[in-house]
Amino acid sequence: MKFISLIAAGVLALGWGIARAETSPSAVTSDPPDDGTTPPPHVNVDVDVSAAPPVVPAEEMTTEPTTNVVVNAPPVNVDVNVNPIVPMVPAPVETRQAVDSERGRIYRSSVSPRGGGFFVGGGFEDFTNNSLRGMTGGGGYWGARIVGGMRQIIGMEAAYVGNARTIDALGLNGNARLISNGLEGALRLNIPIVSWNQMSLVEPFGFVGLGWSHYNLVNTNLNTSSVASSDDIMTMPFGGGLAFGYGGFMADARFTYRKTYYNNLVTGGGDLDSWGAGAQIGFGF
Repeated sequence: MKFISLIAAGVLALGWGIARAETSPSAVTSDPPDDGTTPPPHVNVDVDVSAAPPVVPAEEMTTEPTTNVVVNAPPVNVDVNVNPIVPMVPAPVETRQAVDSERGRIYRSSVSPRGGGFFVGGGFEDFTNNSLRGMTGGGGYWGARIVGGMRQIIGMEAAYVGNARTIDALGLNGNARLISNGLEGALRLNIPIVSWNQMSLVEPFGFVGLGWSHYNLVNTNLNTSSVASSDDIMTMPFGGGLAFGYGGFMADARFTYRKTYYNNLVTGGGDLDSWGAGAQIGFGF
């Protein structure tokens, strides 16, 4: 009877130990059971896993002492205002063309924004032929002139020019006058010099051109002299001068020599070559 009791106690102890082993946490594994069934889900558990430091290969390891480096990094949650980058917008085509056109000009000034000018003036003129000088007195001339391209090295001008003088010859009335009226065109060679504030201009210039003049006698009822009543001639004016401008005001002074061709005013020949000196005033445009 006692022997049976010991056997029963041993069986109970063995069963109790097996039951404890099946319910122990150490018996739970991540591997699925052999029968292919999925184990029941576990309770959610927060696991703090620290990243392992990177493994440095043996060949990159060094025995030299490391140096502490301080890196200034902005703190977390800091608003950093960064100015946005404004894209470069190309200038309009009209603006670029205007700028390019200005580059070729020698100067820009309120004196003559478009390089032009209008002048009126006059001066003194006389013939170079001794025979004509002996029968005529010194005369005055007047004119109106339009000038273009004063900002550039090469310019041009067109003008109306007239003159009048006394003439004393056998067969003419005592108050006879010799009058001429003509048109001229010329090319100019300019050297424009502008002040630092671009308000004043000094411009030496030279010119050469071609023209036409009509001479006629006035204040005479009867002409029995060696001087024809009228004559048309071709002229070639050339000379030089100095122009000045300030604001909208412009002026110039010039010396002109006129070579003439097809002279038939005086019987027996005699050219009408002349020289003159004068001044003009005007405005730029």
